[in-house]
Amino acid sequence: MTNKERLHEIMIYLVVGAILAVMNIGGFYILYRAGWDFRLANFVTLVVMVIIGFTVKKIFVFKSKSDNLLGVLSEFGRFVVAKIISSSVDFIALILLLEVIGLYALIGKIIVAATVVIVNYLLGTKFIFKRSTK
Repeated sequence: MTNKERLHEIMIYLVVGAILAVMNIGGFYILYRAGWDFRLANFVTLVVMVIIGFTVKKIFVFKSKSDNLLGVLSEFGRFVVAKIISSSVDFIALILLLEVIGLYALIGKIIVAATVVIVNYLLGTKFIFKRSTK
């Protein structure tokens, strides 16, 4: 991958990551404002975002090509493992920011979401997706 291609991929990832982060934060905030406990609101939002995130990143960011169903399932399995890792960071960091530090829920979620975008890019490029060959 050339530097220009890498920069293009990063730019697309940041745009897609920002959209997904807004969806994540928005979903969390809607559930939280509806009276859900922040832990449950965060958990439900994270589960929904795993499915959406895999599909969008596979197709639009990494342009991953799987030859068969087993390839797609393999990528999805790696994606789920990576999301468990990053979602655990998200979940634990949000509890620390809200309960230990005392941040407002939305501010804490924004800080955590920004951190998770970076972690997810690194996991996506190194661990999850099979790059398309041109």
